[in-house]
Amino acid sequence: MLHQRGNNLEYLYVDEVPDCSSLRFQVQISITNNGDIDGSEVVLLFSKAFKNFKGSPERQLIGFERIHILPHGTAETSFQVDPCEHLSFADEQGNRILPTGDHIIMSENVEHVVSIEA
Repeated sequence: MLHQRGNNLEYLYVDEVPDCSSLRFQVQISITNNGDIDGSEVVLLFSKAFKNFKGSPERQLIGFERIHILPHGTAETSFQVDPCEHLSFADEQGNRILPTGDHIIMSENVEHVVSIEA
């Protein structure tokens, strides 16, 4: 079921999305240690929707991981993003909704836009 406002679809009910697994994607993040000693970093990945909906969070934590980085080295981590889980939120009735349109996936000062279309 889709919720419409005018000619635009505003959101999808997550429990009625035919196949959420087909929407999943990977986000890979590289961290470089320019210093002379070992270090570690907690990598946080967040999402937020471009449009604000009543009751929607300002941003949501998708995942986090602490990684160890050798001196002058680079370490990588990745997160699997499931839009039905990580880009949705519960409305006032407790139904999970997935806003259509653009969403921002962000870590530190790096942002990427992904779009959900009905």
